[in-house]
Amino acid sequence: MDMAVLDFLAGNSDRHHYDSFEKLTNSSFLMHLDNGKAFLRSQIDELACFYPITQCCLLRASTYGLLRHFDGGPVTLGQTLKTSLQTDALRPVLADKHFSAVDRRVRMILAIMDECVRVKGNSTLVLIADDF
Repeated sequence: MDMAVLDFLAGNSDRHHYDSFEKLTNSSFLMHLDNGKAFLRSQIDELACFYPITQCCLLRASTYGLLRHFDGGPVTLGQTLKTSLQTDALRPVLADKHFSAVDRRVRMILAIMDECVRVKGNSTLVLIADDF
């Protein structure tokens, strides 16, 4: 679920989920492939990235807590991201409109999860413990 949150926040609509990789044995593992389309269009929220969470109404409690902290705290996630990228050798990495988009998407995620809690009637049915 955290991967879906990350993809939604970054507007990354090209991740290929659930590909598997085998290396000369029957043991295989899941891989999340990314083709680098994140932060392409700040004005469009790629809701398809977030469908796994809206369909299941599940999110790790710690992820929800971090999003809530950045939404209600003194510094937003977009501001934190901007500050962290200011010293990057390739700056500017993102335009200001992308930081605003991240903050808008944080509010969207929280609204969706709050609706899930309201519908299910209990936050423990929506917010799963990190030690599952």
